[in-house]
Amino acid sequence: MDILFVSDAWPGSYKVRVRLPGKELERRGHKVTVTSLKKFPYDAHPDIAVFLRGFRADVASCLSHLRAIGAKIVYDTDDALDMVPQESPVYWHYISMMGSVITLWEQADLITTTTPRLASHLRTRNTNVLILPNCVDAGEWAATSRGAGRCRVGFQGGETHIADLLLVLEPLKALKGKYEIDFVIQGISPPGKTLAAWHKDCSLIGEDVFHHSSLGEQLSALLASLKGMSYTSVPSVPVDGHPKLLQSLAIDVGLCPLRQGPFNGLKSCLKYYEYAMAGALTIASRVEPFIHEVGFEYTAENTFSSWQEALTRFVTEPRKRTDVAASQRAWVVANRAIESNIRLWEEAYRSL
Repeated sequence: MDILFVSDAWPGSYKVRVRLPGKELERRGHKVTVTSLKKFPYDAHPDIAVFLRGFRADVASCLSHLRAIGAKIVYDTDDALDMVPQESPVYWHYISMMGSVITLWEQADLITTTTPRLASHLRTRNTNVLILPNCVDAGEWAATSRGAGRCRVGFQGGETHIADLLLVLEPLKALKGKYEIDFVIQGISPPGKTLAAWHKDCSLIGEDVFHHSSLGEQLSALLASLKGMSYTSVPSVPVDGHPKLLQSLAIDVGLCPLRQGPFNGLKSCLKYYEYAMAGALTIASRVEPFIHEVGFEYTAENTFSSWQEALTRFVTEPRKRTDVAASQRAWVVANRAIESNIRLWEEAYRSL
């Protein structure tokens, strides 16, 4: 097959939904081309054109061209972009894309997405929806050996997950007063900036506007909650450097707190896959999507007592922590490696 991916998406989604499957499809003999909407190749004649997430510009002319040459159109998304909550720091970013999102959603020959719940939502506007799960490239990851010293608890996530991180800080703070715990926050702040430095820079650019924005309010609340608590702030890195960085942090327990809600409930468990591949045990909120893949006993209700109980159980038992981490990693390798799942992409595209 001749497959054209069209993406203006953020780096994380681009890597997981375009780069990883694209590389494997090429290995299996398919022609794969990746472009942006601005550089759309009108002289190309692909069999399949896959549009990722959304675009700020009109996609109508591209779709008309593809229809004229007999190409099949696929819309791929790993989020319900029409349901991004208004308090999200990226709400207005996605509002600007909604014209293209609705057009692709309704007019595509096939929708591909990540989870059964998100697939059900997408079928409200297009009945032909197939699941292609988010995956990892096993070759990028090696489980880091753990020492017998202090337990390292880590959180990874972007600026859209500040509110989720706030769910676990108080119970974690209480435990740090009792046990030897190192806490690492990775990825919220931009490259080269700690959380405190980033907050200061944003305030200087436009203090009144920033502090009354969703991002400003959430970042200020985060720093207030972290006050008096020892932690390490590790900035985000370019997406290709993320596996190496996460492994280098040698996290023992990876946190996946998630506020319950319509938008979050349609997400995938990608953070869990990455923690597991790096050799860390995952503890997640007892909400969709984690309750199905992480396992009930490794989840916590979004309450102080439930998170404190779950954290205590594994912070204080290094042997059990190691065994569970190995089990979780084995599950991810068996079920979410792109190498073994790429047949789903082939089957989806050949169904058109």
